[in-house]
Amino acid sequence: NVYSWNQLKALFGIVEGTVSTDADFSVYYLDVGQSDCSIIVCDDKVMMIDAGTVNRLTDIKSSLLTLNIDTIDYMIITHPHDDHMGCAASIINDYNVLNIIMPKLDESNMVTTDAYEEFLNAVISKKVTAIAAEPGYSFFVRQRQSRNFFAYAAGR
Repeated sequence: NVYSWNQLKALFGIVEGTVSTDADFSVYYLDVGQSDCSIIVCDDKVMMIDAGTVNRLTDIKSSLLTLNIDTIDYMIITHPHDDHMGCAASIINDYNVLNIIMPKLDESNMVTTDAYEEFLNAVISKKVTAIAAEPGYSFFVRQRQSRNFFAYAAGR
């Protein structure tokens, strides 16, 4: 069977948009069309994974406003394609982004798009700490007795 989006929402109880909670750990998958953008909130730390296409900036900013987010502790760009980093420069310029984590690029996979150039300029001008993700690299956003939240960067 092929289900429509409305049928899936009804079947699984999916709520469209964002909903703020008091939980100490929440994950939000933003509806940014064919692109990607997720927000993870763990206590007072915020992680954004990818930043959608440039035409979805209003949606992303609306979600950040709804969630009362003005600081992003970690922005992870999984790879430098426009559908994953199109809004990254605007978000860096308009919010307090502390760290960027993304794959290290070399001459064989260097990107020369306008979105990537704008992203690099924003990182440099806002003095965001850039961290090159490498295979096997992990970092902890928060540590608590028996539960850790971490991100793992896998190689290609």
